[in-house]
Amino acid sequence: MIHSATTARSGSSGIDQQAILPFCKRSLAVLALLTAFACVTQSVNAQDDTPADVPSKEECRQVAEEFEELIQSGRSSRATRLVDWESIVASATDGFEETPQLTLARRGFKQGFVSRMRDSGGLTAQIVAALDAGGTYRLLRMHEVDGRPRALFRLLLPQGGGVNYHDLEFHRGPGGAVRISDLHIALSGERFSETLRRAFLPVAAEALGGQNITEANRQHVEHLDALTNMAEAARARDYAQALSIYAELPESLQQDTNVLLVRLQASQNASDEAYAEAIADFSRFHPDDLCVELLSIDGYLLRDQHEESLAAVDRLEKSIGGDPFLHVLRAGILYDAGRLDEAEQSARQAIKEEPGLENAYWQVISVSLDQADYKTTVEMLTLLEDRLGVEFVDLTEVPEYSEFVKSREFRDWNRERQ
Repeated sequence: MIHSATTARSGSSGIDQQAILPFCKRSLAVLALLTAFACVTQSVNAQDDTPADVPSKEECRQVAEEFEELIQSGRSSRATRLVDWESIVASATDGFEETPQLTLARRGFKQGFVSRMRDSGGLTAQIVAALDAGGTYRLLRMHEVDGRPRALFRLLLPQGGGVNYHDLEFHRGPGGAVRISDLHIALSGERFSETLRRAFLPVAAEALGGQNITEANRQHVEHLDALTNMAEAARARDYAQALSIYAELPESLQQDTNVLLVRLQASQNASDEAYAEAIADFSRFHPDDLCVELLSIDGYLLRDQHEESLAAVDRLEKSIGGDPFLHVLRAGILYDAGRLDEAEQSARQAIKEEPGLENAYWQVISVSLDQADYKTTVEMLTLLEDRLGVEFVDLTEVPEYSEFVKSREFRDWNRERQ
């Protein structure tokens, strides 16, 4: 366990973090679970800009850095203007037979979606809400995929809620302005436009009168009520009901990525055994999906398979090109395995690479408390206070610090802070 003893940081809402666990052995929150609708048999159209229209890496970096600053400062309504929602919804609704009814349905769907994104902030508001509760959102790096610049962001959810990665794509929009044209969300295993496409599918099916819909998509439309009820049950925390609905779905739907994500959300709150089984099934059905590695870290750890969990971290690191936070994940796994010195070494490496990673400090503190190395405890507490502005609760009231507060190191440290 990471023995955190903090109050909220200055300027944020009060969160008394009595005991923040490592980002493993805790459920990985599934973000952007907008729908539990059908899988997409036809892929969303790739961006077809001509080479002259492809924005430069530096132009994309400027937009990414502005997006990061707006999110971190809580200005979600400004941040959402950097996203070309019209382009996203166009990709999501493309590829169906054109009829007057479909054109009308698409127009209404687009107007409602874009209005919602702009009025409420939509996805950007969700990210800001996570930050308000203590999470972080950081631009890790710029990189290229198929010759196009992308920006990889890391979202750390509050109170040990998990990690997610957003890979932002860019294009040159109307008037020549560079805007975010889509984003790949690691934990949903797909682009945002693909998730949105499933929300449009039942609308398209109704507009087309059930004609010219693939058999796979037809099955999803036919079971739309069950899929919707499953998602609503999970959101209402009726996890047993959600799992019961899942068990009655056809096998093809049980293997759908987004249906599995709803199952994961429900099973993680049912039992460790159910959660581990859901992760194993996800890995079996979608072995090449990036989110498999994210989920496998948790799944292996639940079965005390520490080496396998560490190997999953290694694969994730290779897939995304590195992230200092992954040292924190390793530290948590090593700590759980009782390899305390290695856990401290990994956590310190995270601090070295990214000094603002608060959980890395708490992981070192966990090791120091277990080893009665109170000099290190004081070192980390001082860094948390001076470097990160963390405010502590009364440590004499925190059971995990009961031996530390009896020590000379605590008395000296506490006296110097007066």
